[in-house]
Amino acid sequence: MNISITGIAASALAARNPFQQRRVDFQVLKGALANGNLDRAQAAFDRITALYQPTSGSAPPSGSHPVLHDWSALSTALSAKDLPSAQSAFANLQTDLQARLYRAHPDSA
Repeated sequence: MNISITGIAASALAARNPFQQRRVDFQVLKGALANGNLDRAQAAFDRITALYQPTSGSAPPSGSHPVLHDWSALSTALSAKDLPSAQSAFANLQTDLQARLYRAHPDSA
């Protein structure tokens, strides 16, 4: 097992900051899928999903938004232990998140 001081520091920071935790978990998910580690990818996916649980009184997002479709496809692929489909769904998720960010902040691209 390879543990770095940087990784420990990032984990400590992430524990105090939910936005940083999501960033760390997305990086873990990306790396796990790239390396074919479905168990680690599933664990990161589960942590991200837990961070996005709606609070009481708020409704979860609905509709046919591409990001929601990608997230559902990733969930299905991970549950089925289908690495190629999980990698494809994650690539689509990244593309759609970047497109959404660009639409929200076109001057920052």
